[in-house]
Amino acid sequence: TGGVLRGDGGGPGGLGGDRLSGLLPGDQLLGLLRLLCLLGLLCRNALRGCPTGFPGRAHSSSAPARGRGRGVRLWRGVVVGLVVRHGVVPAVVDEPGSGNGLARDMDGDLSGGRLRGHGDLPGDATLHLSRNLHLPGRDRRLFRTARPVRGALGAVRLRGRQGEHRAGRGLLCGGPLVRGGQGATPPAASPAPPPEPSVPMGANPLLEPPAAHGMQPFADIRPAHYRPALEQAVAEREDRVAAIAADPAPPDFANTVEALEFSGTRVQYIHDAFTHQVTAGGDPALTGLEQDIAVLLSRHEGRIVRNRRLVARIDAVHAGRDTIADPQSRALTVHWWRRMRRVGAMLPAEAARELGEVNRQLSRECAAYRQTLIEDTHRQALAVPGPDVLRGLPADRLAATAEEAARRGRAEPWHVLPLASSTSQPALVQLSDRDTRRTLFERSLGRGADNEERAARIARLRARQARILGYPSYAAWATEDQTTGTPQAVEAMFRQLAQPLLHAAHTERRALRARAGHRIRAWDWTHHAAAAPPGAGEGPTADELRAHFELDAVITQGLFHSARLLYGLEFTEHHDLTAHHPGARVFQVTDEHAGTVGLFLIDVFSRPGKRGGAWTGILRPQAHSTATRPVVVNTFNLTPPGTGRPCLLDMSEVVTLFHEFGHALHALLSDVRYPAHSAPGVPRDFSEAPAQVHETWAFDERLLAHYARHHRTGQPLPPEWIKQVGERHGTGGVHLLVEILGAAAVDWSWHTLPDAPDAPDAPDAPDARSASDAPSAPDGQGGNADWNPARVEARGAARWGLDKVPEIPPRYRSGYFDHVFHGPYGAGFYAYLWSEIIAANLVEALERRGGLTRASGEALRTMLAAGGSRAAMAMFHELTGLDQPRIEPFLRRRGLPDPDIAPSSLSPNRTSS
Repeated sequence: TGGVLRGDGGGPGGLGGDRLSGLLPGDQLLGLLRLLCLLGLLCRNALRGCPTGFPGRAHSSSAPARGRGRGVRLWRGVVVGLVVRHGVVPAVVDEPGSGNGLARDMDGDLSGGRLRGHGDLPGDATLHLSRNLHLPGRDRRLFRTARPVRGALGAVRLRGRQGEHRAGRGLLCGGPLVRGGQGATPPAASPAPPPEPSVPMGANPLLEPPAAHGMQPFADIRPAHYRPALEQAVAEREDRVAAIAADPAPPDFANTVEALEFSGTRVQYIHDAFTHQVTAGGDPALTGLEQDIAVLLSRHEGRIVRNRRLVARIDAVHAGRDTIADPQSRALTVHWWRRMRRVGAMLPAEAARELGEVNRQLSRECAAYRQTLIEDTHRQALAVPGPDVLRGLPADRLAATAEEAARRGRAEPWHVLPLASSTSQPALVQLSDRDTRRTLFERSLGRGADNEERAARIARLRARQARILGYPSYAAWATEDQTTGTPQAVEAMFRQLAQPLLHAAHTERRALRARAGHRIRAWDWTHHAAAAPPGAGEGPTADELRAHFELDAVITQGLFHSARLLYGLEFTEHHDLTAHHPGARVFQVTDEHAGTVGLFLIDVFSRPGKRGGAWTGILRPQAHSTATRPVVVNTFNLTPPGTGRPCLLDMSEVVTLFHEFGHALHALLSDVRYPAHSAPGVPRDFSEAPAQVHETWAFDERLLAHYARHHRTGQPLPPEWIKQVGERHGTGGVHLLVEILGAAAVDWSWHTLPDAPDAPDAPDAPDARSASDAPSAPDGQGGNADWNPARVEARGAARWGLDKVPEIPPRYRSGYFDHVFHGPYGAGFYAYLWSEIIAANLVEALERRGGLTRASGEALRTMLAAGGSRAAMAMFHELTGLDQPRIEPFLRRRGLPDPDIAPSSLSPNRTSS
């Protein structure tokens, strides 16, 4: 989607740099003479009939046109200003090939744009051009100003800005640069509007060397820092890439592949900080920048990919890769060559241009999808005029809904229940009132209506990407470098899983209906499944269990203790380090042998603007070559407890914490030379497996006895309850598994569609329930594709028999599937199931080594530390002794019946890495 991959920079620069003929110092008279010459030139153009008023050309479709009626359009030129505090010194832009020293059309309101080129402006001078001006060229050098400046020339208004300004090789006309306002002539035009926020580059913390701990200086970063810092980092990277491509020495690993790997570290450093602050719910000004940043990086990435000399050098090094003795260097060469090929660097020029335009459209659509989803999820929260309809919620959760209502400006007795990211809401388990459950479920399902057509556009653009690159579908492109290797392997897994899952779902549905005494609907399933079945005997209730899982104890005595037992890691909280948000905690991670390992951050509570769900972010990837230790963040969306109350977790939340902590440990234990290989670094359909292994430890009986203690009395979970908790994890979970398979089917249904550029748009869809009854060809096979969202979802469900259990809808649907339509899981959501099959095989191998022991930890650490420097399935083979993952361990882990199909082994692509 135009994002930046780990280990390389990304995305596009804004305005290109026209040449500006040199800035020549002179006296005030010389400046005046030049101004008169310029006015004469304007008059000449006017006498030739050049129009003087024009609507202007917007730089982006969403940007409002400004200065209409005040603008000055010169078909062959434009006046710009050299602004010095209170005055203006005019300048002429020289466009190469124009023959008269004048550039192209631009809006009359000149503000905020930047030219790139060579040279330096002394003192407080700065150059401003319209954002709406498109200027080609690649020469660039930074201009700096110490404070805001503003001015005007006739009807052309210039807004003052501090910060980064790029220009060409000087200004043809200039006059003296006046310091301190002395000698400056006040502008005759109307007062300029207030300056837009910006910052001097020298004060930009994102451009300062990282601190010793490696984390970005979030205490000092402001939204206005990001764009100028990224623009400078992008320009620096492009200069380095140009130097690599122009190197007269024969291409080798050091002067081409390794140099390219190191060229993007600053871009990645800044972009990782920006991405994390946006997803974690920072300043609204950051979300306003997201689309611009995505386009900027996409264009930058495109320019690197289109550098034919660079690609030729990488190709030459790859051709001789067998002569590279070091395995990690050889793997990095393959990584960059494969990446260049997969993003179109080796396409003919016309196809490359078409792909670049598709990438730019995708960047905009994906950013808009995310923002729409965040806003709609916030808006769709369930507000009720009193607590009566929320019966069943624990007291702390009920208090949290009252506080949420207060945060949204609703006074007592209102309560607000925010939506989680998934279709099935956690509160459905606890709410006693059936009507409330139904209302909550329907609000969840009704999210993202405006995103459904956007999802179709995103999927269609991805299909076009695949077609340009020579693949029959986006799924074929996406699986090529995964452990599955082909779409056929993914579909074989779907077939093997569908039968036992559907059998278990039908069995459970009959039992739930008998227990409830009525037909089970989607809003009933998890509520009745959580209740103890008749005859089950005495056991802990959900509230009794929650009382033993207090958040801080789960983190410090559960997560951290498991890492201590397995890997010998220690976690020490640092209150003097500032994270991206005041609610996040920072821990230094140390190893008993190696000393400092890195930093671990954890951000647990939901807040407005925060992306839903849970995820792990890497702020700094580990790499010996750059002497960088990892900085890793676990982010969650737990409901904040009421004031003065403990945060008590249910078992699904405990599992989520252990799962994401597994991802964090994968990154923290990375031990590789290059950032591109930094853990996780493995194919996406393998990367979930270590996290799923670690979530198993949440139910280890020895660990439960250590961290599961009553939050008031400190008493451990009774032994008989520990056994029951472990058994609950070992079996069941049918609802969640069917949900995940359903979401994977939605994703797969979209991304197996072929590109059909001449196909008419589909008519409005009927209700999805009736659409599923209509026969249809398998996705991606022949004919014109039907891109209607309801029918795409219905076909995906019907293909694998999921339409036979409509009471379990997909975990995510097209309008609120952030993983797929904004995140990196397009044609990859199947990875959650595939990875669990791999994880089940790994767990059985580790249990043979003693389970939660140092021996198991050392074996697992060897695999985690290698990141992407070795083939994932080769490491799987070393740990398990198996060439291929087998489905039986997964079925045993989940208590599912054996499928009546053979063979039971799954055949990944062993050559992928």
